[in-house]
Amino acid sequence: ASVGKTYLACANARKLGTCSQRTGFRREVLEEAVLELLSDRLMQPEAVAAFITAFTAETNRQRGEDNRVRVRLETELRDINRKLDGLYDAIADGLRSAGLQERLGTLEEKKAELEAQLAAPPPSPVRLHPALCEHYRAKVADLAASLADPEIRTRALELIRGLIAQVTVHVAPSGGVTLEVEGALTALIEAAQPGALVDVDHGSVKLVAGARNHRCRAKLLCHI
Repeated sequence: ASVGKTYLACANARKLGTCSQRTGFRREVLEEAVLELLSDRLMQPEAVAAFITAFTAETNRQRGEDNRVRVRLETELRDINRKLDGLYDAIADGLRSAGLQERLGTLEEKKAELEAQLAAPPPSPVRLHPALCEHYRAKVADLAASLADPEIRTRALELIRGLIAQVTVHVAPSGGVTLEVEGALTALIEAAQPGALVDVDHGSVKLVAGARNHRCRAKLLCHI
């Protein structure tokens, strides 16, 4: 939460009392540290490898889920067609009733709905640009430079925030501050590649700048 124009602090600590960290931090120091992580650390080779691995895994998971949904829809459609065939035979044999007509209408509506879902084109495959790192760094550098222009600073900050899923501030007893930045995978891909290339939902996947593990963390320590 903002504390005046130049400081940021934990809103839960100040408003709800659910956090013990009441220290305020200078906004420009935090912004510079986050920008350094975004531009220099997040697209290091190790981080990029984790980025691509996470993206590929999520894409495969999404594709598998799409296939399972399609199989379910096809099975449901076959079942409805079988029921409709039975009703058509009954009508052909002279059976008439209000309930039968209502059931027939319901099944035909459901059939049309399923056919429309199955006819929808699959999402276009997403391909990572071969110069992913270079494109990303150049665009983050442009955004960072834009912060110096009062007329476009607000928009530049919005775009930078869009690259970030979460920033966690860890305060050490010595007074040092460790920033841990989680980058939003979909936004990072869009920032690194021209055009709107992302059609799948990767909201559950994060690329993290922080200490090393399977999520590729690398932490930046700055003192305030």
